[in-house]
Amino acid sequence: MSGGAATTIILTPAEEHKADCQRSLTVLVNLLGVLFASAKRHPICLALKNNGIVHFHDDFIHMTAANINSLQCRKTPAGPLAPVKMNFKMAL
Repeated sequence: MSGGAATTIILTPAEEHKADCQRSLTVLVNLLGVLFASAKRHPICLALKNNGIVHFHDDFIHMTAANINSLQCRKTPAGPLAPVKMNFKMAL
């Protein structure tokens, strides 16, 4: 057996924030099957941001069924809030 030393990687807060955002996008892309290039404009991504769900570890994984059911997004920047389609809610 080798006696190699363990290496610890410490991220800066900015690097951790960027990695957390990437985790959230990866989950949405893999879960919903949307193209990565258009994931930030997808209704579920917009609804999550609208509801303050921006961090994977602190927000996304702690969502309850009630949180998911209440998701709303704007179809246009100045438009009214509309409920997210049921098929997207079911995927979450």
